[in-house]
Amino acid sequence: MGFSYAGNMYLGDVVIGGVDSNGDTYFGDYYTRGTVTPELDDSQDYTLTSAQENATHTELKFFRAYDTGDLNHDSPVTVRPTLIFNYPA
Repeated sequence: MGFSYAGNMYLGDVVIGGVDSNGDTYFGDYYTRGTVTPELDDSQDYTLTSAQENATHTELKFFRAYDTGDLNHDSPVTVRPTLIFNYPA
């Protein structure tokens, strides 16, 4: 899931995470350039606080500063962004 100030997948700020079959979590800060595979952000600005998964859903709790200082792939949160969702095709 992610956030976009353009209202679409272009220049979106997204997180990808979950829990693997061993119960280990994975989580990362990514960005989008449109409706293509997100790219790993060099500046990992989100912090995962908890993750759980069962047969029907995944729950991730995380946070990010309003202004991360990452001028390349993050926008300061000054207005309400559009929520975007990423999923495998």
